[in-house]
Amino acid sequence: MSVRPSDKASRFTESVIREMTRLANLHGAVNLSQGFPDFPAPEAVKEAARRAVAADVNQYAITWGARGLREAIAAKFTRLYGLPVDPEREVTVTCGSTEAMIAALLALVDAGDEVVVFEPFYENYGPDAILSDASPRFVKLRPPEWSFDPGELERAFGPRTRAVIVNTPNNPTGKVFSREELGTIAALCRKHDAVAITDEIYEHILYDGAVHVPIATLPGMAERTITINGLSKTYSVTGWRVGWCIAPPVLTGAIRKVHDFLTVGAAAPLQEAGVVASTFPPRTTSGWRPPTRGGATACSPCSSDRASRRIVRAGPTTPWPRSTRWDGTTTWPSRVTSSRRSGWRWYRARPSTRTPRTAASGSASPSARRTKRWTKRSAVWRD
Repeated sequence: MSVRPSDKASRFTESVIREMTRLANLHGAVNLSQGFPDFPAPEAVKEAARRAVAADVNQYAITWGARGLREAIAAKFTRLYGLPVDPEREVTVTCGSTEAMIAALLALVDAGDEVVVFEPFYENYGPDAILSDASPRFVKLRPPEWSFDPGELERAFGPRTRAVIVNTPNNPTGKVFSREELGTIAALCRKHDAVAITDEIYEHILYDGAVHVPIATLPGMAERTITINGLSKTYSVTGWRVGWCIAPPVLTGAIRKVHDFLTVGAAAPLQEAGVVASTFPPRTTSGWRPPTRGGATACSPCSSDRASRRIVRAGPTTPWPRSTRWDGTTTWPSRVTSSRRSGWRWYRARPSTRTPRTAASGSASPSARRTKRWTKRSAVWRD
């Protein structure tokens, strides 16, 4: 008998993100594949992590999350969305939202169950369904609005449907599901006794007046929703791997068991820093705020010229007005190109002639005033 990998492992490929990142690094290209925010982590959060390490918070926390962080997560969700959350029975801290998703699926589905997935989708969802012995049923999001056909969605649900994965705001399209669209999904979940697993990692990164609505807040959905989130994007700490899921107690118990045998627990000192992050108001005295009215969704600066060079993911028909960045500076787009197939837009932002309220006055640097253009074919910036 020859040594061979499992059938499961042969049904999906290596992460496209990893491959594209290697190629971008090899050729000095702008990396559009990976969600690195282009702003630094807030100093208060970094200082909290340093204090926790210095205080010797270096041993295992409670497997399903330090109590302080679970309480902060529950309080923040209730404060923002008005839905009470029990930190003792409904919150599980994981090693990033990626682990939260696979832990939720392993805790929920059995062999032969079906999971509805909207496409295009974040690449983990398909392999996660396979690893969970579930069969994915795909429903297309159609450009330019990235909406779905309610009839197609209804046909995807059936007697074996166990869950539907909803990612809003969506990666990679930038789609923010409306309350009406979420209501259609919720009605099908109730009809077929299915669970909504919702990935809300981009909850604070919104454009053009879009409003994020957690599906758990809809009538009858709190008891059949697993809400997944994390620190990564909002606070620019993608490498810290601190995520969580909020679920009803009957599902939380199963998720915690699976999580324990997957990773045991997230890094203890970084959970302490997460407590500080989760209690931030919309704007702090240090000037930092989550990027809720502009800023980059999935950004990778291609040089040290951070103030004027950005790559932004958004829907292909999204207008680009004046943008206020997380640090208070203001930019205007000077060139926009779009791809209806990919849903990506690239632009070269230049400093505004207006003086933002929170920005120091003064003229732009020579490097910021230079006119540049984005050449998609060669994937480099050129003068």
